[in-house]
Amino acid sequence: MGMFDYLKCEFKLPKGNENIQNEEFQTKDFECMLDLYTITKDKKLKCKSKGKIKTLPYHGDIRFYTSTGNHMDKTHKWYEFNARFSYGRLDYIKKAKNKKIKSYFGALKGIGSFTRKDRMKDRF
Repeated sequence: MGMFDYLKCEFKLPKGNENIQNEEFQTKDFECMLDLYTITKDKKLKCKSKGKIKTLPYHGDIRFYTSTGNHMDKTHKWYEFNARFSYGRLDYIKKAKNKKIKSYFGALKGIGSFTRKDRMKDRF
């Protein structure tokens, strides 16, 4: 797991994601110091760190994500987006293509469950 930064998105998310517009997202694309980054309505990237707010001249992609619901009642849903910035200005936000991630221990989507040792023999 590790550290991350928070991200708020004031800019409109892609169609069909209105239900999570006001959620607080996480990202590991910055310094991972629990700072708060905001994609503003006017397509800028701002960072609040140590009580100071700065507008960043960011150039590149930012991957950010959140989830709703829970696994126990099977309402869990994962949301992941890519935001592209060019010289401090947002070009677009797109929904990330979800790929099923299968670890060596049989965990799916990073849930973190492990297969018992005696059942792992045939997996390697």
